[in-house]
Amino acid sequence: MFPYVAVWSFACALGGLIALLRRRNLVSDYLGYFRFLLRPWRIASFLLAWITLAVVGRYARDPTWDDITSTFMALLTFTTAPWAVGVLYRGLAGVERKSYSLFLAFVAWQFSASWSYDGYLLIRDGFYPPTWWSNLLASGLIYLGGGLMWNLTQTPKSVTFAFTQTKWFHETDLRISRIFWFALPFALFFAKVMAEFIL
Repeated sequence: MFPYVAVWSFACALGGLIALLRRRNLVSDYLGYFRFLLRPWRIASFLLAWITLAVVGRYARDPTWDDITSTFMALLTFTTAPWAVGVLYRGLAGVERKSYSLFLAFVAWQFSASWSYDGYLLIRDGFYPPTWWSNLLASGLIYLGGGLMWNLTQTPKSVTFAFTQTKWFHETDLRISRIFWFALPFALFFAKVMAEFIL
């Protein structure tokens, strides 16, 4: 696994350096992201997901899953997934053309869903987790689902993903009752994945 660890360690180091060098551009380009993220319904759904991860981890009989893993993966997913998923979508749509933003979004996704887990367990246990591949798939899908769900927003005519709008982080007059029904499938998918871990 050494070549893989070397590659993702280099990607993380490069991402950190790019973020440091481009910090002014990032702040300017994504101004308002944390105000967008810290809406009460997003915080409430995050806390529910975090508690679920912590509780399920105690019954999953998975030696790689502990309270520390549940906490940092949940926090990383909540703080980065809406941005990373949105940036990558906008890149595919031709709206986001800055290669450094696309690279940082990819690294944020992989680090949050996989590499942080791998690195923590490598340090804790002294060997690379044999569950790295299954975690990469399962956590990657949960990350995608979280990024999509926390991007749900309301326009005058419908509920849509905020990253499809010109003013991505600009929200007004949200009606949670409308967003709830669109968020429910994402919550049910998360519950299904958690149930499979327990079983």
